[in-house]
Amino acid sequence: MLALYKKYVPAFVLNRLATNPAPPQKPYSENFQAAALFADIAQFTIVTEKIMSQSSTGLLELAGVINKYLGRQIEMIDEFGGDIFKFAGDAVFAVWKADNPEDLKEKTRKTVQCALAIQKELSNFPIARDIEVSLRIGIGAGPMTALSLGGLFDRWEILVAGDTVRQTALAEKEAEPGTVVIHPRAWQLLEKGGFGEKISSKVFKLKHASPSLGSVRETSRIHAIEERAEEALRCYIPRSIVTIVGTDEKPTSLEEQFAERIVSVLFINIEDWSLSFPLERLHRILQIVQGCLYRYEGSINRFGIEDKGSVILAAFGLPPLFHGDDPLRAMYAARDIVRELSELGHRATTGVATGLVFCGPMGNDIRSEYTMHGNVVNLAARLMQASDGVYCDAASYYLMQDLGFKPAPESQDRAIHAASRERLDFQALDPMQVKGRRDPVQVYRLKGP
Repeated sequence: MLALYKKYVPAFVLNRLATNPAPPQKPYSENFQAAALFADIAQFTIVTEKIMSQSSTGLLELAGVINKYLGRQIEMIDEFGGDIFKFAGDAVFAVWKADNPEDLKEKTRKTVQCALAIQKELSNFPIARDIEVSLRIGIGAGPMTALSLGGLFDRWEILVAGDTVRQTALAEKEAEPGTVVIHPRAWQLLEKGGFGEKISSKVFKLKHASPSLGSVRETSRIHAIEERAEEALRCYIPRSIVTIVGTDEKPTSLEEQFAERIVSVLFINIEDWSLSFPLERLHRILQIVQGCLYRYEGSINRFGIEDKGSVILAAFGLPPLFHGDDPLRAMYAARDIVRELSELGHRATTGVATGLVFCGPMGNDIRSEYTMHGNVVNLAARLMQASDGVYCDAASYYLMQDLGFKPAPESQDRAIHAASRERLDFQALDPMQVKGRRDPVQVYRLKGP
């Protein structure tokens, strides 16, 4: 099983387990220097809607084309020695860890070379009839921090944060489709080779590859791992993947790998999250979120740092779990997260949306991650961004209304019944225009919470 699990975590985790194969017992953080890139498909929401409108099996087709496109990025990043830390929907965050200041310069050049090679091959890439996609890539370099947090029910989350992560995000925002933009701090590490130009006071745009670095593949960068590390490795892998890997019959076709599910998506933004907090406090914040989600049998799908705090993507209804009252569970979890983090002195905003997604392991045999795609994921993110507490879409509201805002008759677990003693009260807001949607969407705000 160990070999099947390894592709679901970054090389950073595998190398730590090679040193200490025991299951994690407490949080940790590690500071290091690295170069990094963030690659994101331009106008992905619009691309998703176009593919969905072309076919009755649009979700499955979308899964296939994204996997093909993403798979080639993974191969190229691996060839250039990068470690893919995280997937973020249609985006990839990869790291080139450096041993010393001089090595950081070389790693930055490798990152640049990789990014330009990706753009050369994958710009204006045809993925469907009359639909082409391109990437925006941002590059940064400098200090980074990797953290292992949570641990509730032996489920640990790996988070990478720090100035370099912020640099890549800022650079990517300045990039046009098909271009590579580098943050000034990373630019300073590059020798003046005449392969870029300044495009603003913030960033530089790269025009062509840096001088050849010779062979770039680093096949030995992942150390050997003992079989007894399997238990520890599972602590970093979602239950959905453990379930898939643990089945006797392994899926082979695309249809078997992916599932179309009605899912309630919950986006959470913890606005004042900061690496300046003590490690134990960061650990406690995530444990509160885990507790609120697991209480109603939800799961964390993604955890990352953005400009305005930490963002967590959670879901209710992903395999192997499904409930007839998943929208209600998502709302109670969102309410509890906002309340309990407020008691700890932190402000959280949330957005809930319910609808059809495709979910499954995206990537290839080099690196993969369990993810979900669909317009409803984008909608939940937009609601979170607009929210001052707990917002939900019309689909979630009407599904809860059909249940009388009570648990489904078949629900037996105590948590949802205990929560339902306090009735949810909503305020209908004016229809909201959100990015990626032609028409305004109806939004409901949970009073309180």
